[in-house]
Amino acid sequence: MNTKVSNWNGYNVYGDVNEIADLTDVKAFIKIDEEDVMSILSQDGTNYVSAERTSTLEDAFNQAVKNLGCPPEKIRELLIGFRCGSKQPDMMELTRLSLFLTELNPELSVKWGICQDSSLGEDYKVILLASI
Repeated sequence: MNTKVSNWNGYNVYGDVNEIADLTDVKAFIKIDEEDVMSILSQDGTNYVSAERTSTLEDAFNQAVKNLGCPPEKIRELLIGFRCGSKQPDMMELTRLSLFLTELNPELSVKWGICQDSSLGEDYKVILLASI
């Protein structure tokens, strides 16, 4: 868990705010833009960002959730950035992972995007941006 608070465009965020820029600064299959990011962040709530890179998409996702710094069931708004290297995940896997948190909190609003990132080699990276 990262307890460092930084500021991104006037929003206090726990975690490395540089990961937020990584969400929007890529060409993507399903694009995340700054408007998507702004719709997640809360002025009156608490915001968190976490990112993990591993050899499997599921492990990267699970580690990012674990390191987010807040209880998953408390998340109100979530943005998931899936990044893949040379291996492509299937849509069922992406859907299953994003639904995991929705099952913890049926009121959760989830947005997600996916892009290819050749710098990852055969790895995957998951970036989570959450507001509680």
